[in-house]
Amino acid sequence: STNLTINSGTSVLNCTADGALLKSNSSGNYTFNDVNFTSTVKGTIAGSAHFHDVHFHGDGEISSSNSFHDLNFTAGHNYTISGYSEITILGSLNATGTCTAMINISPEVGYLASIISALPINVSYVRMRSVVASGGGTFTATHSMDLCCNTGWTFIPPPVKNLYWVGNTGNWNDGNHWSLTSGGAPAGCPPVETDNVIFDANSFTIPGQSVIMNAVGYCRNMNWTGATNVPTF
Repeated sequence: STNLTINSGTSVLNCTADGALLKSNSSGNYTFNDVNFTSTVKGTIAGSAHFHDVHFHGDGEISSSNSFHDLNFTAGHNYTISGYSEITILGSLNATGTCTAMINISPEVGYLASIISALPINVSYVRMRSVVASGGGTFTATHSMDLCCNTGWTFIPPPVKNLYWVGNTGNWNDGNHWSLTSGGAPAGCPPVETDNVIFDANSFTIPGQSVIMNAVGYCRNMNWTGATNVPTF
């Protein structure tokens, strides 16, 4: 960083490699404009700097304190903010998942991360752990899970509901195998931590069927007492 000046202007920096690393040794003195981590695998920001807009298209890691105008996360991916790093948001934190592709935000195990904003921050369909919110703005997480140790956030979890397995063999995270009624039409969303899951006489219509735990699965209570045809879990 000695004798180096960055004039980012209105530039766009695209980091295209899997595992791309953007590292600054300037202790926050550099200002970048827009940065895109276009890989669907992972991108990392290391070292402190100022950014206009940053967009992670895959998993992401921010391993030091940085400021952003807009910080954008993508549905279905995992984001790590290194322990005791402070992320300052001057505009928006765009973290909008879906019921089939929630966003996970957490620091390294055993640490806390901070998000600072004077403006309102609204995220949805997020699983969050150990993130401290401050700065005067309101922080709201709708359809989201407060896994542990978050402060400064208002969590609005999904309503508690019963989900019935339908359609014989299938993958746990396939929303087409979960219905709001026994033997009913698919609801389109796999269960989350607040849902009760039920396997009954309408779940398996022929022998030799399986529920395949193909991903990390969640539920509140699980009931197999009504299941017929000797299915396999």
